[in-house]
Amino acid sequence: MRALVETLDALARKDVVVSLVGEGGTGKDLLAHRLHLRSHRAHGPYVVVPCGTLYDATLGGDLFGVQADGARSGQPGKLELADHGTLVLDDVAALHPASQERLLRFLELGRLVRDGGTERVRCDVRLVCTSRRPLEDEVAAGRLAAELFYRVQGISLRVPPLRERLAELASLTEHFSAELSRRHDVLPPRLTREARAALLRHGWPGNIRELRNVVEGLCLMRGGRPVRLSDLPAYIAAPSAAPATITLPLDRPLAELRSRIIHAVLDAEGGHQRRAADRLGISTRTLQRQSRARSDDADADDV
Repeated sequence: MRALVETLDALARKDVVVSLVGEGGTGKDLLAHRLHLRSHRAHGPYVVVPCGTLYDATLGGDLFGVQADGARSGQPGKLELADHGTLVLDDVAALHPASQERLLRFLELGRLVRDGGTERVRCDVRLVCTSRRPLEDEVAAGRLAAELFYRVQGISLRVPPLRERLAELASLTEHFSAELSRRHDVLPPRLTREARAALLRHGWPGNIRELRNVVEGLCLMRGGRPVRLSDLPAYIAAPSAAPATITLPLDRPLAELRSRIIHAVLDAEGGHQRRAADRLGISTRTLQRQSRARSDDADADDV
């Protein structure tokens, strides 16, 4: 994610089309907004078009605008509203084929024609597209026109799912806990070791959106109190296969690596010290001593 954000920030200063590809709930909308805020268009409009709602060709006026005539008043579309700013096409492959064809003409000419009109209106927008699947797969499935694909692919960035970013889980949980406890005027809940272990074991198919919803429920139901395993949603609290491997850096002291291993096994065993000790082949007393040493070091760092 650090590399992704660095790339995104570098691209923000370039007026190039960017496509963000990733599962639902991975934060593509937040990354698109970051791209806008770090571009030279930051003071211009930021307009999001949920393409899945433009399911009918007759709704093209929402994107391209409607020309005034004797029976109706005119109105600008999302493209005109985004002039000198950023336009996000959310789930671009869901755009109706007729609208895809009109969008392609706009991208080639830099001008659009409102519904019911003939005048070409110039618009200067920076385009960002999002998709749950690689755009080339959408072309193969017949949902995205190949000609439009070549115009909107631009620089494609993959946004990884939360299950591939578990190192962020603790900080994200803390962030949502602080934000949502303030919103609901409650104290933040306190996660026990067994609860943290269950969160790490969960596959998070709903990604960051799912995590936020879970944390909000904990804020409302366990505000200011410890969160035990039984307080988590049943589908998260249910036991699952513990991870068999962890990744360790080779440039850290042996004592730190040993402590990381012990705490990883403790998390995998839901905080059960005897099972963790048996798995490591050490005594419970040794495990407790190593755990205390890690906690003391963390406290010293905080001071």
